[in-house]
Amino acid sequence: MATITLTGFETAEIMCKLDLRPDRRRIWRQIREPPFYAVSAGRNWAWLLWQHSRDIGRIRKEMKKIVRRWALTSERMAEADAEGCRDRLDWFSLVCAIVSADQSLMRFAAESAAYARKSRKPAPFFQVVSGIMRARILDDRREELRQCALLDRQRPGEQYIGPPIALVKTFVERRYDRIDTEVRRGVKRHDQFPKAKRRQRAIVEEGERHMTVDVGRKGQRALWAHSEAVFAKLAMCEGAPIKTDNVWFPLDLIAAPIV
Repeated sequence: MATITLTGFETAEIMCKLDLRPDRRRIWRQIREPPFYAVSAGRNWAWLLWQHSRDIGRIRKEMKKIVRRWALTSERMAEADAEGCRDRLDWFSLVCAIVSADQSLMRFAAESAAYARKSRKPAPFFQVVSGIMRARILDDRREELRQCALLDRQRPGEQYIGPPIALVKTFVERRYDRIDTEVRRGVKRHDQFPKAKRRQRAIVEEGERHMTVDVGRKGQRALWAHSEAVFAKLAMCEGAPIKTDNVWFPLDLIAAPIV
């Protein structure tokens, strides 16, 4: 892959959100952030770190701190339950844990996540996909199928870019001969995002050996293909052949061995 230069991204905002030293916590409590803010920022922070350093060890260290200290605490989980956003806390925590390639962190995030339950009212989309991730990590095939059965009534909504339903079902059914095709289709959304006519394409310069990406044109909610990345990574653990590789889906990061 060509070397990449990132421009236009307000990294100070993400770095501020992750800078929760004791002397800053008092300031942060004055700014009302949702309980999942740290892991929502963390999923993008992992991609930025990879583009800058290609250091999975540093990513693993940062994700462990974000998930264990700032997201999946009893206080944060209680806040998320009370505010009706537990689905996003669980989902983004699982994304950070899986991208870290840290086995113990993945298990911790999975055991902390809540399964979606069948009821008259459809369960939140991200609770269902979190339940599928949890069941796969904890090797509970029956529950994985139960969670997948709830997908037929689900859509991720507009605020956050979720995994394509076709990719999730291919993953659950273990049709690994098809999964790279579904990953590639999902990743292609990022070449076209955002769709507003006023916004220009994020890749502003592209050559054989170098690419310039203005990530500020994409925004934080769809910075990279993190949804496709986590399903691809878990599928690769079972031998799925993933060949898709571009700026929004860095295969070397996704293929980092789980330790």
